Formats: sequence, structure tokens, C-alpha cells
Amino acid sequence: MLEQFVMTVKRRGMRKKIDYSEFENVFEEVEAYEVNYTDLGYFITEKYELEENFQVLLHGEFNNDTLYSYDINGYNEGYDIEEVFAGKSDAIDEIEIILNDMCAKGWIPEARYLLNVSW
Repeated sequence: MLEQFVMTVKRRGMRKKIDYSEFENVFEEVEAYEVNYTDLGYFITEKYELEENFQVLLHGEFNNDTLYSYDINGYNEGYDIEEVFAGKSDAIDEIEIILNDMCAKGWIPEARYLLNVSW
């Protein structure tokens, strides 16, 4: 199927058709779990038994209409999950820490996760 893929590239005002065979290793098929940021917030709230709904967007730098990819393996690089929930973490993206913690606890499998941020 990919061999039949043809891209149209615009160069200097001209359109040039390029056969996909020139790009044999560009695309990679992967398995991933996709989750909406709101649903993830509800899941985190439930699993960690938080008193207030967890607001995903407050725990990282996110843009609208974007998918964020996380390769989760259960390892947290020394971050403490309690510091994340207490607002004392210095991590730029705390969602990865939480996903790894959930994986380490056996709540989610090791995998690639796509966080869908669209409001």
C-alpha cells in the first residue's frame, strides 16, 4: 500500500510528484494507545483517589489540537509521584511521570501512549 503512495511537493511554485519508493524507511507502523486529555484526567483522579479532578493541562506545556507521544516503561528517572501531586515537581512534563508510575503499579501496560489535547 505504501509503495503506491505518491507525495506532491511544492518547490519554487512548481508541483513535483515524487514516488514513495524514494522514502522507503520514512514511515513506521506502531501500536499505541490514544487517550483524550479529559479522559486521562478522570482516570488519574479515580486511580489515585484524588479529592479534586486532575487537570492534565496544568501539568505540562500543551498546545491545542496536538497529539503528544509518550513511550512508557514504568521507570520514573528519580521523580517522586507525591511531589508531582503536591505541585513540588520540577519536571517540565509531569504527565510522563504519572503514566510511568501507573505502569509501574500495573494499572496500564508498557506501551506508546498518544495524549490527544484538543479543547
